[in-house]
Amino acid sequence: MIYLIIIFLLSFNCQKIESRDQTQFYKRLNENVNFYCETGYINVDDVTKSENKLFYHLFLKQGIESLEHIKKDDNFLLWIPGGPGSAAMKYAFKYTGPFKVKEGKLILWDYLINEFSHVLYIDMPFGSGFSYSTKKDVVNNTEEAANYILQFMEIFLDSHKMFQMINFHVVGISYAGHFVPRIAKKIVNSNLDLNYRGVFIGGSWTEALSQYRNQATTLISYGLIDQYRFDFIRKIEAIQQNLMMEEKYYEAATSTIDITFDLDFLEYFDPDNVYKHTNDPNDNSYIQFLIGNKQQYGIPSNIAFNPSNFTILQAFYADTYMSYLSDIELLLHKGKVMLYNGQFDYNISPAGVQIMINNIRNEIVQLWKKEKKNQFYYKDKSTQELMIGGTIKQYKNFAFAIVYQAGHLTQLDQPGSAYQLLKQYLDF
Repeated sequence: MIYLIIIFLLSFNCQKIESRDQTQFYKRLNENVNFYCETGYINVDDVTKSENKLFYHLFLKQGIESLEHIKKDDNFLLWIPGGPGSAAMKYAFKYTGPFKVKEGKLILWDYLINEFSHVLYIDMPFGSGFSYSTKKDVVNNTEEAANYILQFMEIFLDSHKMFQMINFHVVGISYAGHFVPRIAKKIVNSNLDLNYRGVFIGGSWTEALSQYRNQATTLISYGLIDQYRFDFIRKIEAIQQNLMMEEKYYEAATSTIDITFDLDFLEYFDPDNVYKHTNDPNDNSYIQFLIGNKQQYGIPSNIAFNPSNFTILQAFYADTYMSYLSDIELLLHKGKVMLYNGQFDYNISPAGVQIMINNIRNEIVQLWKKEKKNQFYYKDKSTQELMIGGTIKQYKNFAFAIVYQAGHLTQLDQPGSAYQLLKQYLDF
């Protein structure tokens, strides 16, 4: 009887995680790969009722080719995608690295995100990237999405015990300004064997009430709209503000959907970077690479890769307008918080993020306001010259940085600056 119970438990655990070592596969594609790589699925929630599989990709730190060589003082990043509905694999193979795909070839980034730390990317929620669920209901809020990630980490750490109690950070960009604080909050309040250290968020969408107030001001300051359009956007902003004050979040989302959708001039510029034209070349070779290697990754044949799931985006309309600022306030008592923004990000403008920061109720942030901004520098890896990356202001465990000549996707626009900021975050 005991023997049967043990067999059942082993079988049950096997149902929860499926992993594959991809190191040699990537080495065949690029001989310079010198770090362990792993892909897999983790089945969360009640596995007896439905399949709820989150796809992940793990990259160990540069030079570490075995899980057994992980050290207790290593850094471990949990990378959470934005969107909502954007695939984390889009970041791993296009926006942040360590890989990018060009003309079908696998290339290493010059500024490797895993030079300083191990990185775990998760396609979340279900329906983004290669993650999927047999449930009928779509995840439609940050709280539910974060609960699944907490379950994911419990299972992952149980099967990857070498990651227990090493320095753990939750990082991401854009809508990760919702996901990252809530996930980090759940982790610090859990019994997980992790040495939680902090959060690192770029272009953080955290509190719509304060961040939506300045879109008209941002556009007119860049010289992209006239007074007529300025007045038009201000009216829409006022409608959204009133609805949010009444906690009518879904109505705020659906009444105007997005300020930018009603402006015909937007066909001429990219909301991710106000100085980029929307017809700039957009190489999506990574999609064909991932689809072409589904069997290698253990992806079911009936599962398609979804880089940006619009159904999930729609499902999160109400959640988009909710505030997760209180989570940031809590996390300032638990570890480091670093926020950064591209100078030319209209999608989530630096001005809006700074207004949001001003609303944080925390003594450290109040003292941070009195600190002086300093320039930060990075070394250009091709010329070895020291380059100005932007400005940073830090006080104790809180910092905010502006990256020069970058839009919403800072890592793509200014990879050297993004690399340096991550290094500074890990070091302070």
